[in-house]
Amino acid sequence: MADVTLIVNRNAAVTTLYLSAPAPVMSEAFAGPALEPPEGATFAEAQRLARDAAQHMADHITLNTAENISVARTTSALLHISDDPLRFSTPFEASISTALCTTPDRQLPSLGDLRFYGAFVADIPFEAGPLAVSFNGPFPENMAVDLLYFERGALVSRRSHDLIAGDPIQISPTQSGPGRTALWIALISGFVLVAALSRRLAMTQVKCSEI
Repeated sequence: MADVTLIVNRNAAVTTLYLSAPAPVMSEAFAGPALEPPEGATFAEAQRLARDAAQHMADHITLNTAENISVARTTSALLHISDDPLRFSTPFEASISTALCTTPDRQLPSLGDLRFYGAFVADIPFEAGPLAVSFNGPFPENMAVDLLYFERGALVSRRSHDLIAGDPIQISPTQSGPGRTALWIALISGFVLVAALSRRLAMTQVKCSEI
């Protein structure tokens, strides 16, 4: 499995990206604020550093649809110990890993022992159609990314993708997302229930007329 994980979650209002990667990779991939923590700093003290770096990363992430181009903005970012990785396989797990500091008073190790977790968002709704996500940074050659695509919180696909600077990740929405599927199931169930009640009412009326 790739050492870099990208979760894309689309819903009715926004598209959210969650990124988990070794801190050195993120430090090398984007120019700007370094992730190297100051000597003796704790995890709590280094979170502003992580957020500043994430904001700079957000400036290099673009999301394109047929109608517009949006630059991502960061919502949260944290550094965690790399040899004790947090669960990162759903949008819910990812939102926790990017916002909850589990060891605030612990002294930070070197950059090579840290993992970066960041969340980025763009005002692109699910209904905007096919999406192209571009990371414009000098990534290591042929960096493999484990890409998980969600619609309204439900997993649609999972695949490996070689991340190349400027080469967009193409994401096509399903014909009818999980939310629409659930709506159709609810509507069909409602029709079945109404039909069953109608038949029962008709049988009751027949029995009453016989009496």
